Amino acid sequence: MAINMFLSPGVNAVSRTRRSTYSPTTATYAEEADNWIAVLMVQREMNDLERHIDMLKKAILDKSAPLKVVQTRLEGRTHRPEMELCRDPPQHRMVREVQELSESVESLRHKLSEAENSLHRLAQIRARLDHDLGVKTNSIYIDRDKCLAIRKSFPLSQPHMVDFTLY
Repeated sequence: MAINMFLSPGVNAVSRTRRSTYSPTTATYAEEADNWIAVLMVQREMNDLERHIDMLKKAILDKSAPLKVVQTRLEGRTHRPEMELCRDPPQHRMVREVQELSESVESLRHKLSEAENSLHRLAQIRARLDHDLGVKTNSIYIDRDKCLAIRKSFPLSQPHMVDFTLY
């Protein structure tokens, strides 16, 4: 009985430690699952953003061809002889069209730049999540495969249920 009283605090401490490590381990599993979900969401958003970037690039190309045509026509008008070289309504329309198309292309380029910056930030977030996931996976591996066997050997029951009497 004296040994039981002597060992009882140690058994209590081991039991408390085992219970206290159970909750963080469970939390680590939950965090790993949350990280997987976050990685999938970031990847989905990156895919959407890449499609958006492709559409912006196509829109810029689609606007560039008409812009070149109008600029060429306007350039041709500047080489007209004498009386034909004037500022008439068609020339004013072409100048406005060049301005509108140039502003539109510039706006698309600005949006493209913002989208590419967002994609870069998402890639950084994805890399950080992948690193965190690797750390958590390694922690779970260590806990499950290396420490679990040791922890299973410690009793989880109350100390009064463990009898350390010598016969």
